[in-house]
Amino acid sequence: MKKFRALNAAKRTAFRLFYPGNWYQLFKLATTPRSRHRRDDLQLDLYGKVLPSGFLHYAYFEDTNLKLPSISIQDVLDGQYRYADKLMELIPRGRILDVGCGLGGMVQLLLDRGDEVVAITPDGPQAAYVRRKFPNVEVHECKFQRFQAANSIGQFDAVLNSESLQYIPLDRAADLVNQLLKPGGSWIVADYFKLKSETTGSGHSWSSFEEILGSRNFEIAEYQDVTPNILVSLQATYGLADNVGRPAIEFMIRKLALKRPLVHYMFQDVFEEMWRMIDVNLNDIEPEQFAATRKYVMLAAVKPAKSVIHEHSTTAMLAG
Repeated sequence: MKKFRALNAAKRTAFRLFYPGNWYQLFKLATTPRSRHRRDDLQLDLYGKVLPSGFLHYAYFEDTNLKLPSISIQDVLDGQYRYADKLMELIPRGRILDVGCGLGGMVQLLLDRGDEVVAITPDGPQAAYVRRKFPNVEVHECKFQRFQAANSIGQFDAVLNSESLQYIPLDRAADLVNQLLKPGGSWIVADYFKLKSETTGSGHSWSSFEEILGSRNFEIAEYQDVTPNILVSLQATYGLADNVGRPAIEFMIRKLALKRPLVHYMFQDVFEEMWRMIDVNLNDIEPEQFAATRKYVMLAAVKPAKSVIHEHSTTAMLAG
């Protein structure tokens, strides 16, 4: 079983080695002592030292021609700050709801600017880390679609979804954002979308998103397609996963077959499923495939100054 855990950790690392969201998952795998309290303390200490920026999003590269091996970890971290700076240009000042706050990178920047921030994350250790780092910030440990909005209707100048919208049903997200925003407030979205609704894999359809914005009377005030700038991250990720991750996993499986042939035999079906999932995930981030089927956008959609809550919103709020 310990061998299998190691393979699983290697698989996660191979998917997106340059994607800090997976660094976070790797840290969770690496810090699992028996005591939950001790484990969480170790994780929080590790996050603070290794990811001091608190960012888990992709990096934004001005030079879209950069490729491995000329990209360093520092380049990625610098690119994350550029990504955050571009988001900050879109976010109005005031009371901000950060949906999927991660380790609080955007929370820090918003607080430094003088904004009031409320944060949401469904991840327990993330919530604990943000609470400890920002004791005066209101943190909700839940999925956005389960956020109790009744006491927060019309309370926010902006709702931020930075690489979190893809995990939330679009209808539910739009209804909640519509409820939570003040009239004239902004829905800030940074994420990738499918160019065609029939495309398989992760991400929402762009046409569905446009339709939902229109049905809630949101107007796109700011829009930028940053796919070329994000593709540099994907190219580095894919190159490392394909040229380093795959051979590493193959080596460990072959070593297991030599040292523990019975265990290897018992888990052959698991290994086949693992390879299938690796292929699926790598296909999503293969640069040419990504550019052909998806686009990565940063946008600000504004709620009308005089807005009537969409008919689905009341039902959604009651369901929430």
